[in-house]
Amino acid sequence: MGPRTQSVREWKTSNFGPGVRVFVTPDSAGVFFTSRRGFQYADLHLPLLSVGADPQKLEIAHAVWRYRAMKKKDRLKTPGAGLHASPDLLKGKWPKLAEWLTSAAYDDGTPREAPTLTLWCSGGLWRLTLKDRADGMVMWLSSEKLLEVITLAEQYCLEEEAPWRVDDYSNDHGKRKKGLR
Repeated sequence: MGPRTQSVREWKTSNFGPGVRVFVTPDSAGVFFTSRRGFQYADLHLPLLSVGADPQKLEIAHAVWRYRAMKKKDRLKTPGAGLHASPDLLKGKWPKLAEWLTSAAYDDGTPREAPTLTLWCSGGLWRLTLKDRADGMVMWLSSEKLLEVITLAEQYCLEEEAPWRVDDYSNDHGKRKKGLR
C-alpha cells in the first residue's frame, strides 16, 4: 500500500471578510491572513478535532474569530484624538476658550461632543453664541466691539455661574425625523 494522500481544497467563504483564505483537509485546516496588497502576515494551522463538516466549519470559525478578536481602541491614546482641533493660535490669547472649544474628552476620560461658537453682526452689535451640545446649554453674548464679545466668551465659557441657559432647540428643531414629511 502506498503513502496516504490527502486532498487539500480551499473553503470558499466570505464570512471572515477580505484577506482570509481557508484551506481544509479531512483532518486539518490552514488559515492564511493577507493584507490588501496580498502580503501574508499571519497563518494558523488547526488539527480538526470534531467529526463532520458543520462542526468542523464551526471549529474553524471559532479559531479565526479568536485570532481576529477586536480590541476596543483607546481614543485618548491616539495622537490628536484628545482634541477636536488644534488650539495653537487661540491658546495664546484666549486659553479658556481654546480649551472649551477643542477638548474632545472630559477630565475623567469620557468622550465630549464638540461645542460650537457662532459669531455674527446684527443691529450694530457683535453677537456671539456658545453652545454646549453635550449638556444642552447655550449662552448668548453681545457687545459693540468684537474683542469685547470674545473676551466675554473667554471669561464665561468654563464658568458654571455664567449666563448659561437650557437650549430648548438643541435636539428637537432643525433636524428631520424619519417617517415624517
